[in-house]
Amino acid sequence: MKNFRYIAMVLLGGALYGTLSSFVKLSYSYGFHAAEIAFSQALLAALFLGIYALYTSRKKPTKKLTRKEWISLLLTGSAIGLTNYFYYYSVYFISASLAIILLMQFTWFSLLIEWVCFRKKPSPHGSSNRLFYTGRYPADQ
Repeated sequence: MKNFRYIAMVLLGGALYGTLSSFVKLSYSYGFHAAEIAFSQALLAALFLGIYALYTSRKKPTKKLTRKEWISLLLTGSAIGLTNYFYYYSVYFISASLAIILLMQFTWFSLLIEWVCFRKKPSPHGSSNRLFYTGRYPADQ
């Protein structure tokens, strides 16, 4: 089974996303707030990525980022951070099961935003992705 590694990676990612809301609920029971949970996740991720970068980037010279790349990186990171915060905050009010279902709606919702904001009609490939993730075809097809 040549692609087993990729199957295992997708399975692990799904399992981690599925248990995320349970850990957030548990953190709330210990008195933590959404901002603290989101910050601790970002801090741990930064530490792990920093350690990984130290061990892997010694052989290659690093390229300096341009101002445009910095801004793009900051905007992307901010969007991800806000998504995490709002997700953790919503878990406080709704069940963990419903929270994970809502989190997975980003697939078709991001395609809708791209269509409305950039006037880029989704491709058939994007439609098949929406069918896979949401279980239904959109009304436009």
